[in-house]
Amino acid sequence: AEAAEAAVAEAERRAGDASREAEQSRKEAAGVREALAEREKQHAASQAALEALREESLRRDKEQAARIEALDAERLDAAKRLQGTGAEHESRVRELSEGLQAVERRAAAE
Repeated sequence: AEAAEAAVAEAERRAGDASREAEQSRKEAAGVREALAEREKQHAASQAALEALREESLRRDKEQAARIEALDAERLDAAKRLQGTGAEHESRVRELSEGLQAVERRAAAE
């Protein structure tokens, strides 16, 4: 009878140990799941931030391209105006030169 009682006590102790180990394993698994969920949440936040940075970079690139295009258009316009102004000056100088030559010829003829 004592041996049977000792066996029952040993079985109960082992069952208690197994129960505690199972509970500890459940707690550890829950902790791992929570840590994994937190990492997934952080990863998703990082991905969202990265996407926002990409979008901002694209927006800035487009704005910069538009500014460059506008500056190129202004430069071309200014170059055309300068060419026109140069041609106008050449024409006016030629007219004045021809007029001066005509006056000089009249003066020489007189």
